[in-house]
Amino acid sequence: MRVTILGCGTSGGVPRLGGVNLSGIYQYHTGLAWGRTAFLPNIQATFGVRIEPRGTRRTDPLNSLDLRVEKTFAIASARRLGVFADVFNVGNQGAPDPSKIFAVEFRSGPAFNQPLYWLQPRTLRAGVRLTF
Repeated sequence: MRVTILGCGTSGGVPRLGGVNLSGIYQYHTGLAWGRTAFLPNIQATFGVRIEPRGTRRTDPLNSLDLRVEKTFAIASARRLGVFADVFNVGNQGAPDPSKIFAVEFRSGPAFNQPLYWLQPRTLRAGVRLTF
């Protein structure tokens, strides 16, 4: 299951905050369904033989929040300068990335159930935009 909630600021910004625009995106994923597989001698299979039904196990659920803060300034008759900051993965959740099909090692062995792909850590991106 995946739920995405989008929010956006108004074009004039929030008057109490001096015209600053605030926006965000919240995503929830229930986690990837998977099951154990194994490579058995004398059996030819590309990904191994399924030992548990798919869906027997699940990765941790994902709760992700991304935020943006932006302030725009009029610098000429038809030109505007915008300064913004984006914060991705605000909660800094460390979980296997549910967008990857093989987010965890599903084959039997010493690395079984270990994450192969992690979510990106909390990241800040700052920028400037000129519109004309």
